[in-house]
Amino acid sequence: MMKMNPEAQVQSVQAKPKQIIFVKELIHGIKSGAIKVTYRKTRKSGKYCVFENRFKRSESSLFIEFYRHEKVDPYLLTDDAAKLAGVNDAETIRKMFEKWYGSPIPALYGNWFRLADE
Repeated sequence: MMKMNPEAQVQSVQAKPKQIIFVKELIHGIKSGAIKVTYRKTRKSGKYCVFENRFKRSESSLFIEFYRHEKVDPYLLTDDAAKLAGVNDAETIRKMFEKWYGSPIPALYGNWFRLADE
């Protein structure tokens, strides 16, 4: 078996986009451009392939590119900020954060993205 040289390995990893999971209900909003931000515990940058299920992945043709991130206090998010993430209001998004991240909700990053080509 031939080994890849380190430079070829780096190029191979760089060519493959990272993957990110969004709940199924948000995928349409991402495709339409209505959803512009996602709030996560880590900063995101670069191009990602979007999937709706972590365990049962199908072929995805949806790609997004993160271009900006900012640290946010989830308890200070407004209804308008929640809507940019595809959620109706701040109270609902905070309940989602508590389910995913526990309580109290940790500081999060608002990761701004746009649709990207494959």
